[in-house]
Amino acid sequence: MKELTTKDLIERGYFPEELPPFFSTKSFADNFGKLAKEIRKKQNWPEESLAVRYSIPKGRFSRRNLSIPNPLVFLELAELIANNRNDIQVIYNRSKISISKPKRHDQRAVKPEKNFNEFKNLAFAISSSHKYELKTDITRYYPSMYTHSIPWAMHSKAASKKNRGDGLLGNKIDRILRKMQSGQTVGIPIGPDTSFIVSELVGAAIDQQLVQAISKEVKGVKIIRFADDYYFYFSSKSDGMRILAILRKILADFELEINEAKTKIGEFPNWHCLESEWAMVLQNFQFIDHAKELPQFFNAAFRYAEQEPNGPVLKYAARILKDLDFSNEHWPLAQNWLQKMFSYNTATLPYVAAIFIENKDKVDTANLAASLASLIDEHCELGHSYEVSWALYLAKEFGLIMSAETFSKILKSGDVISSLVVLDMKSEGQVTGRGSLRSLIKELNDEDVFLSDKWLLAYEARHNPRFKKLFSGKIKDNNGFKLLRNAGVIFYKPQKSEKIAEAHSETFTILDRIFSGSTYEG
Repeated sequence: MKELTTKDLIERGYFPEELPPFFSTKSFADNFGKLAKEIRKKQNWPEESLAVRYSIPKGRFSRRNLSIPNPLVFLELAELIANNRNDIQVIYNRSKISISKPKRHDQRAVKPEKNFNEFKNLAFAISSSHKYELKTDITRYYPSMYTHSIPWAMHSKAASKKNRGDGLLGNKIDRILRKMQSGQTVGIPIGPDTSFIVSELVGAAIDQQLVQAISKEVKGVKIIRFADDYYFYFSSKSDGMRILAILRKILADFELEINEAKTKIGEFPNWHCLESEWAMVLQNFQFIDHAKELPQFFNAAFRYAEQEPNGPVLKYAARILKDLDFSNEHWPLAQNWLQKMFSYNTATLPYVAAIFIENKDKVDTANLAASLASLIDEHCELGHSYEVSWALYLAKEFGLIMSAETFSKILKSGDVISSLVVLDMKSEGQVTGRGSLRSLIKELNDEDVFLSDKWLLAYEARHNPRFKKLFSGKIKDNNGFKLLRNAGVIFYKPQKSEKIAEAHSETFTILDRIFSGSTYEG
């Protein structure tokens, strides 16, 4: 954290890494200084705003909503955190049990100082002299975090209630977070690295109280925490129940709760495994005869994925397949299986997309188009941003043509990220028929659109040259848009082919981090 800058947080810690590689915050990061000067002239502006929502799969059957906050409000928070990074580090150091303290990183703005695999290995090491283990985590940690608990964690509840103004750093963070989400006090945005930084402040305060309370009640307990995961090691089941009661009470003081569904007290190591069976089987697969072994590999991967619907089994399988050299003879078989893979578990879409683009000259585009059309049709009406935007990404990259009916359906869904991609396809001639923009133009001309959850779509439609043919003179300007435009900011910026290859290399770097444990998916 000691070298973290505002530019780091904007360039590598603002937009979620789950977006298709058509989005960039580099121009924002390069020019944030101009914007910061202008914002300082306007006290407490902008006021309350809404974030763009981006719904991603979390396992096969559950979802997670990511947020892209208003850029000027995010800039205010990024500057505040970067300028006070030393004070924040002091608070982190209060925790003696956390191994997920944020550290500046080259691929994201910050990452945990240790990865999740290291956490599990450390947990195993400290457990050796203890018979029992308690594993638990915090229910919906980010969505349920009470923003007022941030100053409580940093300065104590008594001090925060006595001084409610901006004299305390925690109060400033609380105020800006509420500005990001229309004044709401419950929940912090999922996606920006700033939320990871903030969550660890609360975690450090919980840790400090927890260690003090347990040391008085239960002797010889070993504790380790990663993000919202707590592991405890002790000598008897009764100790485990007392530890659980202490943790529940401390979390309640911060308006948080234990995740009962993930809480286990067991005799160690009866139900503890450092490496999953499926990972060992898949990584040891030998590919000599593709015609024979590809079906065997996919069958094994799908069988394990069915057993662990919330695990990253198929992502791991895609990582292995990425390194295979597919011949023209065997590619049709692989393509069919890969399309089944992203249909079965849509979280694999970015990784399968990378494989398709690496084998672009072999792809049966008619077959791919049919799968993508089915995927879009299924997920568009469900509001599944991730599935639709990644399907559109592939359609755009392969030059596939979309019907005016599908185009209109995507715009009506209200999803900002997918709408930008499909509008770009229309401007490039990849949509048949006219497809009316009248309703969208009316919506984007709302006087408060810059503070709404459509700010990104409205800004790009108004000021991005890629959309000039569709929207020239049809979207009103406003003060927020003018500030961004004058600073030369553009967020939607499809890459040239060589840059796309770099982006997909980063996609698999992210995947490698998941399996080494440095990207936490809890």
